[in-house]
Amino acid sequence: MMTTTFNNRTIVQVAFTLFASLCSPAMAGVTTYPAPGGEAVVGGLYGDGQRRASGHLRCAERVFRGGLLLCNTQNAVVRNCFFRTQDDYIAIKGLAEMTRPCENIVVEDCEFWTDVANIFRIGYECETAGMRNITARNIDVLHYSKDYRDPTHYWANAIIWLQPNQNLLMENCHFEKLRVRSSGEDIIMLMAKPMRCSYGPFKDPEPGTLRNCSFQDIAVHGEEGSFRGLIYMLGDSEQHNVSGMSFERVTYFGQPVLQESPCVEMGPFVSDVRFGQ
Repeated sequence: MMTTTFNNRTIVQVAFTLFASLCSPAMAGVTTYPAPGGEAVVGGLYGDGQRRASGHLRCAERVFRGGLLLCNTQNAVVRNCFFRTQDDYIAIKGLAEMTRPCENIVVEDCEFWTDVANIFRIGYECETAGMRNITARNIDVLHYSKDYRDPTHYWANAIIWLQPNQNLLMENCHFEKLRVRSSGEDIIMLMAKPMRCSYGPFKDPEPGTLRNCSFQDIAVHGEEGSFRGLIYMLGDSEQHNVSGMSFERVTYFGQPVLQESPCVEMGPFVSDVRFGQ
């Protein structure tokens, strides 16, 4: 076991992975369990109020390579967490076994570190009818995957990947006050891309639709190096499109990112994209 300190927090590393079941008393009565792939899973949170996960994720007796998996989750808050992962950090999914959509989720005041894969991956392995009202704010990305892959790659890596699948409508996803520490390596900043995600019994899936998402006060700092931070938007068809994307005060190393910036790429079936300073 190895330990280090960051921002006066003691971070425990087991095989360079940090992870496991949520330890805050605020999570009493909320089911968390290790999935076969190693994630800490929060299954089916819902209710009239809000369920909150706060504090660190604590070490378990085995190494988990994944992060926090929210399945068919409603009315949940994840706050003041740090853990280190070997896979997607925050993964939001909607499984066919549960009919509830994923909605009203807040992730805030957290510090994220992944060695492999994505910081946010929302929409992969989803058979639920909808994903909506998902907010992430005041997030520090301390480390991201150095394994850069082109946005056309099925297993590309990104800070934020929105990929509605299975005819899913994904809407009202908002990202505010994200600070990304660059090590000089490149990473895709945003993938907004309805996808045909083939997995399990779904061999010929339909893509979904993405609309009305915002990205405000996103700042990249640290080493510039080869960092490009691609913002990539691509629809699949007139029916499965991307629309209503709003960007405000996005900066890379103190310079504003605008629609005409070389790091912004928009493909077919994308409309109503706005950039402001």
